[in-house]
Amino acid sequence: MAQQDQHANRDLYNIGTVEGNVFIENQKLDCSPNEQDLRLLKDLRSQVENGVTSWLAQNFHHGISLNPDRELLLERKERGIKPVHKPATLLEKNTTALQVFDLPEITGKLLILGHPGSGKTTELMNLAQALLKRAKAQSNYPIPVIFDLSTWKDDRQSIQAWLIDSLSTYQESLPLRQQWVKERRILPLLDGLDELPAERQAGCVARINEYLGGANAPFYLAVCCRWKVYKFCQKALELNGAIRLKDLSNEQIITYLDVGRSELYSSISAYPKLLVLLRKPFFLSIITLAYPPGSEQKWQRFQTTREHLNHILRNYIEQMVKRVVESRTYGRRKAPTPKQTKKWLGWLARQMKQQSQTTFLIEDLQPSMLPNEVQLRYQQSIGLIFGLTAGLIFGQGIMLVVGLAFGARFGLECGLMAGVGFGLIFYRIGYASLRINPIEALKWSWSKVLKRVVIGGLVIALTGGLTAGLIVGLKYGLITGLILGATAGLTLGLFAVLFGGLMLGLSPKSVPVKRHPNQGIKRSALISVIAGLLSELLLGKLLMSGVGLIVGLVFGGLACIQHFLLRLLLHRAELFPLDYVRFFNYCNELRFVQQVGGRYSFVHKYLQDHFAAME
Repeated sequence: MAQQDQHANRDLYNIGTVEGNVFIENQKLDCSPNEQDLRLLKDLRSQVENGVTSWLAQNFHHGISLNPDRELLLERKERGIKPVHKPATLLEKNTTALQVFDLPEITGKLLILGHPGSGKTTELMNLAQALLKRAKAQSNYPIPVIFDLSTWKDDRQSIQAWLIDSLSTYQESLPLRQQWVKERRILPLLDGLDELPAERQAGCVARINEYLGGANAPFYLAVCCRWKVYKFCQKALELNGAIRLKDLSNEQIITYLDVGRSELYSSISAYPKLLVLLRKPFFLSIITLAYPPGSEQKWQRFQTTREHLNHILRNYIEQMVKRVVESRTYGRRKAPTPKQTKKWLGWLARQMKQQSQTTFLIEDLQPSMLPNEVQLRYQQSIGLIFGLTAGLIFGQGIMLVVGLAFGARFGLECGLMAGVGFGLIFYRIGYASLRINPIEALKWSWSKVLKRVVIGGLVIALTGGLTAGLIVGLKYGLITGLILGATAGLTLGLFAVLFGGLMLGLSPKSVPVKRHPNQGIKRSALISVIAGLLSELLLGKLLMSGVGLIVGLVFGGLACIQHFLLRLLLHRAELFPLDYVRFFNYCNELRFVQQVGGRYSFVHKYLQDHFAAME
């Protein structure tokens, strides 16, 4: 039974009397799924279930449920749930998030709040697991899917559009993803609101509220956020209620430590500021790893909670880097030393902190991460590669065209001049490429081709023809000048229309959700090869040999060269290893990082911040 409070303005909820599944009336799916829909939805449910199970299996709790007490908040302010000064309702012990989610007062619109390390994401994962079981038993129940709000990058994008994009992790078909969201077959569970920059949080809340009030509003939705972040947010979520996770009690701490480490509590209880930390499930989970049996504990040296926090994290890192003697990831290869592991993760955490990131993509590596003196070397190398390639291709092409018309010697002179000119231009373009932009997909635009390329081709043909005719006419006579001018004009115009049409008609298209590590660079390499081969086959004979190489460089090739040169320079500067995926898998064994699709993150923000502060 819920606990009766003495205050008259507190509500009483006997959640213990709620049995079985509670379904909200008049909230059915827009139409019954057919056999194919059921098969695809079953596949989606299986993928989500595997992810949730994997995440919970990596949890620190050693199979023991750290179940903090919960408070129920139903006070509403400005049409949204907002913490106020009135006392909340203390829920009965062992009340689950699903039971609160099913309350008639909540009707499946729930906010989960808590302090850092209190287990908010674990609560959301447990809710997802319970809802997945319900969806498995009820074919017309929406599939719960966890979405990370830190991947919402565009303030102008609606949450509905973002959900459709994000579902590409599970389903490639855009029409099917749109159908799932429109027909409300998805139950969104949104994590990471507090991981957005502070100036974007209110805008995100506004977008969520728009989605909740829209034509395709979901039947159910849950959001997870830090207590203090949401408390001071300028806008309130238009949900029906919230649960706030409370700190662990002494009894809960003792129960947890009784499994093999009962002596720890008697030592810890003498230090109240240390005990404050252990009331958070995250710190209680790692303290048994940070202080193995028989280790020396010097807690008396620390006076503040911050000092205790840093000491626990420092000990945890030291114990874990020594723990894996034979890595499954590296096998017979030499694994990184503890010093290298700490140095590389420290560098990564500092880069993520500078960019206000909590997740990391390998393809997001940028030259700005290099030290200044190494960055100059990077720019010069990229400029040289791009300039030499463009100079050789354009030089030989013009040499052949002019040489056939006016002799090999004059063709050689024009080719050398053109090669040097184009080489310098493209060297400058490569030198100025301070950002790596992977190309994961391409889209075609006829409007750009018709508006810019045709007119541009005529302008280039006229100016190029007149210039070439004037130069040659002054030296070889008017007739020769006119012939060469017409030839040059037609050649340049044709080149501008065909090559320019290809370059302007195609434009990069982003793929927001990453399924695999380094997906952006791998896709860029594939697109570069395809675009280069097709361009060479279609335009190589019409324009010049080697045009495919230029197209391949522009559409993904340059990004690949930049990326691998950057990784080589980072390795030579001893800032990070060459094989990123292998290293991250090793860090997953050490329980420092976790992987979701192609993204990596530290197991907790506290650990990321600690690595960032390490020298």
